[in-house]
Amino acid sequence: MVLGLTPQQLRQIGVSARKASYIHDLARKYQNGILSDKSIVDMDDKSLFTMLTMVNGIGSWSVHMFMIFSLHRPDVLPIHDLGIRKGVQMLYGLEDLPRPSQMDQLCEKWKPYRSVASWYIWRYVEANGANSKANNVVGGSDVSLQQRMLSMQQQQQQQHQPNQEFLDPINGILNVGACAWDSK
Repeated sequence: MVLGLTPQQLRQIGVSARKASYIHDLARKYQNGILSDKSIVDMDDKSLFTMLTMVNGIGSWSVHMFMIFSLHRPDVLPIHDLGIRKGVQMLYGLEDLPRPSQMDQLCEKWKPYRSVASWYIWRYVEANGANSKANNVVGGSDVSLQQRMLSMQQQQQQQHQPNQEFLDPINGILNVGACAWDSK
């Protein structure tokens, strides 16, 4: 149905010419069987990332957001997201904004709940203002966030099974704040 719409028709509903070409490319990949709803749901994170970034106009940030907020995958670290990078800088008292290539190493201990950690980091940055100095990492909310992150890591070490709350495809995102430490 999407391929039946011309770029001009898409522009009439507010889609730019460039975005129309991206939407058509995605629709063609569905039409050709390269992508399907089932394959997207069934793919591991790495394969999904590779397949979706083959679509014109879909980059790593978009794939990470899709994986977190639409597929409710519990262990996604959006390394290119400025808010996450700023939050990691603030949380760890780094002088400079961490590069995307540093993010995996800095956030390794958050596995297998990096999506949840990301959510907390976004709230942390929001609460402290995007322009907060990296040196201001000793306030009450900062310590609280660090305690939550430590608690999450400790529970991860104690449990071998992932928390089913995070894997529920329908309600998972609603439970994103109900982390493992809240369920005890």
